[in-house]
Amino acid sequence: QGVPLQEWVAALNAFAAAGVAEWRAEPRWRADGTRGGEALMAYQCRPAVAAMSVVVASYVDGFNMPSSEALAEDMMEGWKKHSDPMSPEAMRYLRAGGVRRVVVGHKPS
Repeated sequence: QGVPLQEWVAALNAFAAAGVAEWRAEPRWRADGTRGGEALMAYQCRPAVAAMSVVVASYVDGFNMPSSEALAEDMMEGWKKHSDPMSPEAMRYLRAGGVRRVVVGHKPS
């Protein structure tokens, strides 16, 4: 919050580029169980980032895919795993940054 959208996008792109470079430099598992690019790989895993990622989003009935198992898992982990696609605050932020359309396509709905 408080960061201009274009600045946030530039920082996110720099984070992604650094993660790819780290992985290219060290793609194999190290003795400590990590490898290059670990932070970037974790960023696409909603539980690893407390569901705060632009990589994976789900608008299907407000949770994960709408199976009873997925819904139970969401509740067990203790946080909402979705963002509100109609959030007035998010819409104002995106429009102020020049965004007029958001397209998602990670999961079928």
